[in-house]
Amino acid sequence: MKLHVKCFASLAKTDDCRYDEKTEHEIEDGATVEMLMEQMGIPDKNIKIAFVNGIAADRHRKLNDGESVTFVPPSGGM
Repeated sequence: MKLHVKCFASLAKTDDCRYDEKTEHEIEDGATVEMLMEQMGIPDKNIKIAFVNGIAADRHRKLNDGESVTFVPPSGGM
């Protein structure tokens, strides 16, 4: 399935995950937010909040084709 991913601040270092536009990623059906993080090589400690379709999501939330995922790292006071 295909997902649209955005990363902010220190997570947006490559064309693989940008802050200014969504990047498309493919992952197996039934994958979770955590599985996407692993596939992208982003350690759990580097993500403070994950959003799916604009709503804060648990790392165990199952993803569906076409959804938008945004990763936000910890930053000042978070």
